[in-house]
Amino acid sequence: DEGQAVLVKRAEDEPARTRLAHEAKVLRRVRHPGVVELLRTDLDDRDPTITLAWVSGRTADQLGVLPPELAA
Repeated sequence: DEGQAVLVKRAEDEPARTRLAHEAKVLRRVRHPGVVELLRTDLDDRDPTITLAWVSGRTADQLGVLPPELAA
């Protein structure tokens, strides 16, 4: 959708490209309200990227270590 907020992840070297491709492969197979939506992949060009739906909220770093009952 035009105007939709997104996150674009880029790979700057070959190991990062491999991780990005794996992440895209997993996200293509998973549909769950707790998992970010994969919107687009561009892995075959010089600037490999995946585009994810923007999810507002706190980052994992901001949350810190969660008790097991909240992490499940």
